[in-house]
Amino acid sequence: ADLGSQTCRLASKLEKQATLTLSQHVELEKAADKLSEADQTTNSAKQAAKVNADTALALQDSLRRTKLQNEQLELKGKETRDTLADSQISQHKLTRMNDCLRVEVKAMIEKHKTHISSWTKGQNKIITIMREQHLLETQ
Repeated sequence: ADLGSQTCRLASKLEKQATLTLSQHVELEKAADKLSEADQTTNSAKQAAKVNADTALALQDSLRRTKLQNEQLELKGKETRDTLADSQISQHKLTRMNDCLRVEVKAMIEKHKTHISSWTKGQNKIITIMREQHLLETQ
């Protein structure tokens, strides 16, 4: 009876131990599944972080290029404004010179008209005198 009860107790203990081991094995498998899911989540997060980092670098590069283009455009805009200011100054000078030349030409035309009128009157006097002399000589 002693051996039978010891065997019974031992069998009961072995059964409890087997149940506990099986339970621990199930828990271990669940933990392994959770670890696998956590690894997948970590890998996905790492991939998303890499994509985000790559996107951030691309945006920074794009921002640098855009900033450089803006600086170049601002420089060209300043150059264009300077050129426009120089052109306006040159145009103003040319307009003034053109006005002065117009006044000079007008004065020269008037002087030339006066000279031609005076010369024509002189020629007409000479012609009149020559006609009169011719008339006197032919009479």
